[in-house]
Amino acid sequence: SDEAAALIERAFRRERFWAGRYEMAKALGACKNDAAFAALGRCLKIADHRSRRGVAEALAGYPRPEAVRILLDLARRDPAYRVRTAALRGLGALKARAGLPVALKALREDSWAELIRRAGVAALAGIEGLRALPRLKGLSSSPHPLPVRLEAIDWLGRLGRGEQGVFEHLEAMLEGTSLREANRRLVFTLVGALESLKDDRSVAALRRLAAETRHGWVKMVVEDAVARIREGLDPEPEKKA
Repeated sequence: SDEAAALIERAFRRERFWAGRYEMAKALGACKNDAAFAALGRCLKIADHRSRRGVAEALAGYPRPEAVRILLDLARRDPAYRVRTAALRGLGALKARAGLPVALKALREDSWAELIRRAGVAALAGIEGLRALPRLKGLSSSPHPLPVRLEAIDWLGRLGRGEQGVFEHLEAMLEGTSLREANRRLVFTLVGALESLKDDRSVAALRRLAAETRHGWVKMVVEDAVARIREGLDPEPEKKA
């Protein structure tokens, strides 16, 4: 309601701890009304970048042109990486075609821990959908940095169910010689992507990995994924840091 939005905004302005403001911004996002949307715009004036990140994430729940405009401005100009990444991901969540140029630009930008490129991948995938699959295949492979590859692999799993060539691409990566060294993050992400495809062929591919690896943790991860595929369960949700 409008009254609830006003109460949350007042609490946001009084709150001194950034984590409290972050959660209040998310609460405004959950209100889904005009009053809450207007309040989010005013809350952006708070200087703390972690609070602005919460506002950017909340704006992704408002599929309206004004939300896209604000997110575009944040993605292009905000000085904080985390705010820009939230804005980029928000543009992807809104499937905002206007965000495609800024997403493509983000793929060329260096940043700490590849935060901007990773968000660019997410924005590209969200905006383009199945049209992004060829580019995602390229981004999932060397010589792209590992964090970018992991983001692209994850999106291949999300978007690629039933799409030609996606399973084969992931299977080839799983069977790559580099996996014999068992990079944990790469193994986890590839296994999760293959599981997301819900393709019967994934079971055989994963079992081959389990049979060939010398790492007990790989066998455990694969066995859990195979069990969920066979039971028809959705993959376990990714835990956010």
